[in-house]
Amino acid sequence: MSYLHTGFQKAVVFILLFFIVIPADAGRNDLHMRTFKKAFAAAGDKNYEEAIALYSEILEQNPYHVDALTQLGICYVHTNQELDSALTLFHKAMSIIPATDRFSPFGVDLQQTIARTYHLNQQPRELCRCSKVFVIQWTMSS
Repeated sequence: MSYLHTGFQKAVVFILLFFIVIPADAGRNDLHMRTFKKAFAAAGDKNYEEAIALYSEILEQNPYHVDALTQLGICYVHTNQELDSALTLFHKAMSIIPATDRFSPFGVDLQQTIARTYHLNQQPRELCRCSKVFVIQWTMSS
């Protein structure tokens, strides 16, 4: 009798997880996706103020959202403001992506964006340092 009761409890927990918890999380991801698409469109229209607000909203809810980190940094670069903040965002995104993805197209673009941002921020030493690190890592991975 207790085996049936335990089996029933497991079934109820499974049903709750499958129909309530998982869709709630999926809804949160859908919300981030809708907000991300709005932010991306705003940035595409050069409405950086709105894009910055929307990307920041995503990061308030999920501070490890790599795409929002990257795109918010790019908005800062396009407006030529808060370049130090952009660099912080880019480095955070770089620390989140797996080491195996550092030389994927996204990882390479991100590293190039970091180098360009150092250049815009008139930090030639950091530009040289990150370029040197990139070349060393790239040759070691080949």
